[in-house]
Amino acid sequence: AADAVDAEQRRFAVCIGRVERRFEAALGDADKAGALESCLWAWCGRTCKRDRIAHTLQRGGVPRINPRLTYRYTTRALSLAYNLRHPKNVELGDRVRAGEVSVRRFANMTAQEMWPALYEPIFERLAERELRRMAVSYEDAPDGA
Repeated sequence: AADAVDAEQRRFAVCIGRVERRFEAALGDADKAGALESCLWAWCGRTCKRDRIAHTLQRGGVPRINPRLTYRYTTRALSLAYNLRHPKNVELGDRVRAGEVSVRRFANMTAQEMWPALYEPIFERLAERELRRMAVSYEDAPDGA
């Protein structure tokens, strides 16, 4: 059983190493990459706790890292790395590299915060649609209104 636990921990350590290398390639700084990975892990722990996702599961008497946690961790890591180096959103990566946006703040950003220019037109269209829906002409209003 101890060997299975060790193997599980080694597999996840390899995953963490890959994430750190991906962040280092995007940031060009090993210290910031390590700090970003730590912030990512903290984000993952908070969101799993909020959503009541256990960190480990017992399978055959051996504790295993919950696949839902692993999935959440890896998809968020890929998203962060992608957003750091996206050619149409270069200013975000530059701001993180320059320290204008802390790695902690970056790890906790929503998609809208990472790329506001992409989301502004969408939200404007939604707001206009809602205003049109809410607009009522006087002819349509009931008597006495």
